Amino acid sequence: MNSTRSTSSWNKLSLKTKVTLIATLLGLAPLAAIGTLSFVQINNALKEQTAQDQQTRAQAVADKLNRFIFERNGDVEVLAGQPIFADPKLSATTSLESKQRLLDQYVASYQVYDSIIVFDVKGDPLVQSKGKPAYNHRDRKYFQEVLKTGKTVISDPEMSKSLGKMVVHFAAPIKDTTTGQLIGVMRTRTPIDRLQVPIGSFATKNQDFHILDRQTNQIFISSNGDYAGKPEDADITAAREKGTLVRHTKAASAKATGDDRGESQAHVELISAAPFEKIEGMKQLPWVAVVAIDEEAAYSTLSGLLLTILSGAGLTALFTVALSTLIANRATQPIVDAAKVVEKIGQGDFNTRVQVASEDEIGKLGGNINLMAGQIQGLLLAQSEQTRRTELYAEISRARTTEDLESPLSQVLIEAREIIKADRLVVYRFMADNRGYIAGESFGAGGSSAISEQVNDPCIPEELLAAYAKGRILANDNVTDSNYHPDHKRLLARLNIKANLIVPIVQNGNLLGLLIAHHCQQTHAWQEWESIYLTKFAEQVGISLSGFTISERGQLETARQRDKAVREQLLATISRAQTTQEMSTPLAYILEDGRAKLKADRMVVYRFFPDRSGHIVGEAILPGFVSALDDRIEDACIPQELMTAYTQGRTVATNDTMATNYHPDHKQLLTRLQVKSNLVVPILQGNNLLGLLVVHHCANTHQWQEWETDYLGEFSLPIAASLGGYAATERSQYEAEQSRQRAETAKKENEARQKELLRLLMEIEGASEGDLTVRSEISDGEIAIVGDFFNSIIESLRDIVTKVKEAAGQVNGSVGENESEVRLL
Repeated sequence: MNSTRSTSSWNKLSLKTKVTLIATLLGLAPLAAIGTLSFVQINNALKEQTAQDQQTRAQAVADKLNRFIFERNGDVEVLAGQPIFADPKLSATTSLESKQRLLDQYVASYQVYDSIIVFDVKGDPLVQSKGKPAYNHRDRKYFQEVLKTGKTVISDPEMSKSLGKMVVHFAAPIKDTTTGQLIGVMRTRTPIDRLQVPIGSFATKNQDFHILDRQTNQIFISSNGDYAGKPEDADITAAREKGTLVRHTKAASAKATGDDRGESQAHVELISAAPFEKIEGMKQLPWVAVVAIDEEAAYSTLSGLLLTILSGAGLTALFTVALSTLIANRATQPIVDAAKVVEKIGQGDFNTRVQVASEDEIGKLGGNINLMAGQIQGLLLAQSEQTRRTELYAEISRARTTEDLESPLSQVLIEAREIIKADRLVVYRFMADNRGYIAGESFGAGGSSAISEQVNDPCIPEELLAAYAKGRILANDNVTDSNYHPDHKRLLARLNIKANLIVPIVQNGNLLGLLIAHHCQQTHAWQEWESIYLTKFAEQVGISLSGFTISERGQLETARQRDKAVREQLLATISRAQTTQEMSTPLAYILEDGRAKLKADRMVVYRFFPDRSGHIVGEAILPGFVSALDDRIEDACIPQELMTAYTQGRTVATNDTMATNYHPDHKQLLTRLQVKSNLVVPILQGNNLLGLLVVHHCANTHQWQEWETDYLGEFSLPIAASLGGYAATERSQYEAEQSRQRAETAKKENEARQKELLRLLMEIEGASEGDLTVRSEISDGEIAIVGDFFNSIIESLRDIVTKVKEAAGQVNGSVGENESEVRLL
């Protein structure tokens, strides 16, 4: 009877009403199906994308902290290999204060350690950084493991007995550099709260992260503190083992969370987990990174999407009811087509669109579907772009070399340059040693590369760098109107720069670099929004660069310490040298550092000997140029007044040696050695001129800068100190040799004198027997004077004898003549 009554009521309806009702039903049914199918398909796609994003983020947290632990593992190995600890001889001669100072420098430089201690094999502390005195650690698990394995050990997170909070210990064996025998243990300690620093940026308002130790089954790092010290629960286990997103009901927190849920309301989280992967050179950590995001925040996009779908469906339904009698037959096929499009959209083909051929309800439905597809595509593209940008920033943070840094940094700059419509956007980064270079760039079509120009601008005043460090922004609408240094203006002209905007990249008060925008086609009036945008962009770049900068500074400090130890050993070798040949090799290693710093072609040490002669005893030279050391150069053309000036500390810088009034022999020497420019600094120990430290440019002439002279003066001081001992020994040997030669000469002269005296006595003895024909033949020396006197006496005696003979003859003649008279008498 009811069926009969219903059929009768239907029959009483007009055809228009029936068609309208049927058309309405036919219109609403597909619409409901399309809306539901669209929402289900899109809901599944968004949830899958969210799961992938959360898993990627969990892996990023694990990778970031894993890399941070790897660096700390390398730190303790580098420290354990330091010669002052691993070389027993050097360690014995190095003071405890020097060792402690090195450990304190590591603590201060890295800001990740609160204690560094060197133990002997019995566990007794030998030296430690500043802090509470340590005691015997032989019973510690990590200490025993180092002794047992002889390898670096990373401890489980544990409560420090002395610090009273969770820490991680890094311990490495100290092995004798000669025998390889284990002679001690280097141990560093990092509080857990400092492990959270490198991954702190992953925590947001609705998203937290936790780090789990699988060996102890304890969570030891938690960004919000809710899970710290708690064991792993079943949901975390499921997320870790299955590698999927898991829903987890989080109990109400007793402390304020700071979000809209309030303090006491429980809520649902989506958690994902990623284990720490094995890194070559370090044992695999049994840790797991867990990322949790509020479910409501994760799927907030779905609420807006549902509202959009319902609004579109409702609007379309109203128009369908009002006009169903007119469009029922025509609406069927467009709705089917729309359903197919929605199905493709649900399958992930977001480029599919409904062909809208009319402006009626079906056309609007198609438009809404297209709008919905466009919104979904935009959301996914934005999410993909954000993921790509996050990956680029993470890649920048993980970079360890300038080559690794250039590509991701340049890609990040592209979007920013396009937004401000600049011709070029570069990051000029300051390295740990304060030198600068262009680390990344983006330039438009027809522009030139600043990186390929190898730009290194030394003309930035110190006061301007200090202003940049405080956040100063410099905008030049027309660079030709600025008061830049002439060298800097030439650099701007070479890069065809008409206007520039300079924004400092500052992180924690440290100036990491400059973000610089260029307009090269014409001048540009910079707007405030451009400065604000680049400032915020510089903040993001600074966060990513800070990790690279910290790593670079650590590497530089390690290299400096290593080079310092090597340099000290070389200087000690020089000071112990007994011959110039023994000092030549270590001196060459030291000179090579200075030559490379000054970018010169040759650096030599010309040493003066005690007799004021000199020659080259050490040399560092680029291949292809004449070696002054092999040529055994001796320069006798140094004027005495210049030697005196050198003794008083004078330096001589010659930009073009051929344009000087040097002695012709000295010019010939410079020509033979291919010297175009030279810089000469005296090597002094007090007022004693030990030698000259000389730098040569051989390929081209060179304009010497003040910093080069200052650097070379500082560089000469340790060389002077090491040469001083050898020079003093050589001087003593020279004076002793001079004394010996004088004594030997005196002895020979005395012996010769004695022989000449004996010869003179023999000649005198002949004269005493009446032989007045003898003569002294001695013509040299003091005895020659006596000989001459003797000859004079003999001559006088001979004259007297002759005269006596003549007188006697005369007497005899007179006697003969007067003999008769005599007889008469």
